[in-house]
Amino acid sequence: MAFLGMRGTGDWVTDQVPESWEEFIMREYPNGSAPLYAMQSMFREENVDSVDYHWWTKTLPTKAGDITNVYIDSGLATPYVYASHQSTYGIATAIVYVKLAAALVVEFKDTHLVLLRDSDQLLVDVRGEVKDVVVDGANSYIAVKLIEDDDNHGTSSSYNLATVDRVLIYSSAVPQGSVPPAAVAYDPTKYDGLVQEFRDVLDLTDIARATHLRTGDAYDEAKLELLDTHSQDIENTAFWGKAYDTSGDNGKRLTMTGGIFNFVADNAPANVLDYLTDTGSDYAGKTWLQAGKKWLNTYFMQLGRYGENEVICFTGDAALLGINDLAEAYGDIQLKVSQQDYGIKVTTWIIPGLTVHFKTHPLFSHETTNQNTMVLLHPKNVKFSPLVGGGLNLRTSFETDMQIPGQHSKVDGFYTVGGWKFYFPNQFMVMRNVGKDNTA
Repeated sequence: MAFLGMRGTGDWVTDQVPESWEEFIMREYPNGSAPLYAMQSMFREENVDSVDYHWWTKTLPTKAGDITNVYIDSGLATPYVYASHQSTYGIATAIVYVKLAAALVVEFKDTHLVLLRDSDQLLVDVRGEVKDVVVDGANSYIAVKLIEDDDNHGTSSSYNLATVDRVLIYSSAVPQGSVPPAAVAYDPTKYDGLVQEFRDVLDLTDIARATHLRTGDAYDEAKLELLDTHSQDIENTAFWGKAYDTSGDNGKRLTMTGGIFNFVADNAPANVLDYLTDTGSDYAGKTWLQAGKKWLNTYFMQLGRYGENEVICFTGDAALLGINDLAEAYGDIQLKVSQQDYGIKVTTWIIPGLTVHFKTHPLFSHETTNQNTMVLLHPKNVKFSPLVGGGLNLRTSFETDMQIPGQHSKVDGFYTVGGWKFYFPNQFMVMRNVGKDNTA
């Protein structure tokens, strides 16, 4: 099985020629300063054909939500009371009226089969069939025909339809020879992006090029350094970029692409975490060794609910040290160091429901304020999309001979126009101050 869903398995074929500069970086520097950008060469490319671009994601609908109250009448005037109503309205074939938020009601249709649930007392579960759906602002409801009596809990007089607080769609059923039921559609979520123009050049005088160096050819060395700088800039925007549209000093349009930190903060704020300031009772005032393991397990489990069971975690070196400290302190955390496909070196931690591959990111480790930060994601949810259109292909290219006539130097450079796309924000997680003690 390919590592994290990358194209192909194993390693590079001998003498294989890289097909793009991203693939060159992946081949030559799989553990270099731009690993996320390099990984793009191992997944299907998605081009864009405009400076402004859009993409959509569609997640599995929750098919569940909160109940406001349960009533015995369509006017929502009389709440269900077990002692008064169970024998008439809490039996199979009876109809109760379940008040919900209007935004939730539109997800239901007649023929849906539902569970009416007390989230603290799961034995209460009462099943029924949706017979009517009414969208009326604050008075929206679904009419549910019960298919069992309200007597499932051992103490039904205390826990019953009057205490239910969740409704879950578990199926649908239609009678033989019936007409088609009402349709329910779930809209995708739209995201907007902007491309960014990346350009880096080298300028070597003819004298510098003619001078013999014991360290190797000056031009080749400068070209490799420039590629590293260029890819770092693109990699940095993948994390810290913010979409922005303005005018440059030359009066022309200047656009900047967005990054993961901003994307997750805007679209899945519950997945932006900070151990240092977490006010949860399990973590407040506790050292990393006291509560860090529980903190990680809790939120790793949360992440594992919504996507792949295998993720990569780009981490600063201090954060990874904090993970290692937990492993040494508890003894039941097994960290395995390995080299995966294409020479990628990772440290793996397997917990129930999720396999986390930790990869130290140089751009995190080099900056002290990022050393305790971790970003978890699945690489296939990240796309760097080059601008391709109008007969032009603006993916990364190496431009040569840009010097002006008569200039005794060589001016070459790397040029890229593209932007980042991120899919399914609840499958990303940002964790800060990993390894530090809580001060809340």
